[in-house]
Amino acid sequence: MYGTAIDVTSNNFFTSCELADFVWTKNMTAIGTLRKNNPEVPALFLSGKQRDVHSSIFGCTSGLSRVSYVPARNKSLILLSPHHHDDMCMGEERDHKPEIMYRNATKSGVDVLDKLVGEYTCTRSTSRWPLTLFLILIDVAYVNAFVLWMMKFPNW
Repeated sequence: MYGTAIDVTSNNFFTSCELADFVWTKNMTAIGTLRKNNPEVPALFLSGKQRDVHSSIFGCTSGLSRVSYVPARNKSLILLSPHHHDDMCMGEERDHKPEIMYRNATKSGVDVLDKLVGEYTCTRSTSRWPLTLFLILIDVAYVNAFVLWMMKFPNW
């Protein structure tokens, strides 16, 4: 996968500026949402209470763009992308969504994985984080194995 110039779309659990910088060195890009408790998110981006619905705040640093978009009252969505370095929005026909929101076209794979892992999980409640991490990796591995099986035997 290294050097293929593909976009890696991730959910807020995995997205970080370190990941985006690392995959950039491998000729790839990382796009995704950031958690609100992420230390890389400016305080101005966090609150959607004082801002108008469908408003956006843009911030660019070190080749990465962050956008805080308010889709509904008292909600905010923080996105990270290496592609967009301006405040370009799609216009009134698209609720003034920033162009960075095109990640919605590629995030269906992440959503399907979350749904499958949530429905057919092997995890259990534990206070030991190494075990939790191992069980999550097992969940992702069996979904990947199923996808490979279906690619090899589509009529099964």
